Amino acid sequence: MKILKSSLGYSVIELMIATVLTGIISMAGFRFYVQMHNQTIAQEEISDMQQRSRSALNEMSRTLRMAGYKIDSHSPYVINNDTLYVFFNDTQPVDTVIYYLSESTEDTEFDEEESAPIYSLMMKRNSDSPTVYADYISNLEFDVIDASSIEIVLEVQATKPDEAFNQNDGIRTFANSEIVTMRNLTFE
Repeated sequence: MKILKSSLGYSVIELMIATVLTGIISMAGFRFYVQMHNQTIAQEEISDMQQRSRSALNEMSRTLRMAGYKIDSHSPYVINNDTLYVFFNDTQPVDTVIYYLSESTEDTEFDEEESAPIYSLMMKRNSDSPTVYADYISNLEFDVIDASSIEIVLEVQATKPDEAFNQNDGIRTFANSEIVTMRNLTFE
């Protein structure tokens, strides 16, 4: 009878080495997954900010281009700080559209004591109730460039802080502007 000297199993040391290597590889994979997940969320926030600013600017520009349409005795627009009044004749003798900022009533993930107030862009048409057109607006400015052009500057911010973003207390912002040329102004 022959006695076998080699065993067919693994030793305890081999199992421990395999377990440690598997743990290291698993931790590296998990860290990579978490990092990619956080970057995806941050990129979605950036895309949302860009979309909010583009849609708000597009709506305000479209309305501002109507300023003065079929009205002669009325001012085509009035700018009062962060409020824009646009006047034209479409459905009534003088249609009025007002864009203004109103402090947001939404619950946020920001520290209320440290962060600046968050605004909503409101739109009010004629005697209708005001509606929220865009949320998380941090700044809105109107600059008259010449007699027929106005620049709209809009700054939006992310809906939640980003731990990986080291500036502005982790709050990402996006500023966008557009110069609008009004077509319906009559000059005397």
